[in-house]
Amino acid sequence: MKALRGDSLRKLPVRYSDLAYGGRPTVNVLPRFRKATAITLKRSLGDGGVDIIGNLARFPFVVQCKDRRRKLVVRELEGTLSRYHKDTIGIIVIPSDDKFTTQARRAARTSEFNIILTDKEKICSDLINFVEH
Repeated sequence: MKALRGDSLRKLPVRYSDLAYGGRPTVNVLPRFRKATAITLKRSLGDGGVDIIGNLARFPFVVQCKDRRRKLVVRELEGTLSRYHKDTIGIIVIPSDDKFTTQARRAARTSEFNIILTDKEKICSDLINFVEH
C-alpha cells in the first residue's frame, strides 16, 4: 500500500460525527481539535489504517482511532507509518489511555517511529507536548 495523497484526501470541514472510533458514532475525536487553531486536519477517504491526517505547525501526524489497546495496534501503526515521511507522528487514540497494555506502551516507547498513545480527552495536549519536547 502507498501513502494516502491527492484524491484520497479531502480538506475539512467534515461532520465531526463522521470519524468515530470503535464503531460508536457518539464517541468521536475530531471535536478535540476544534480549539487547537494551529492544527490543520484532513479526513482520510480510503482506509489504509488512517482515520485523520493533520499537521501541527510543520509536524505531520496521522491518527488511528481504536477500541483495542494491545501491542498489535502499535505494530499496525508502525506498518502505516512506514509509508509516510520519517518525521510523521503516529497517534493511537482509545477511550482511555490508562488502558493501554504494558506491552503496547513498551512497543510505542521502543519503536523507531514517533508514536503517541493517548485518549480523546488528551489528544491535543499530548500532541503539542510531544512536538514541543
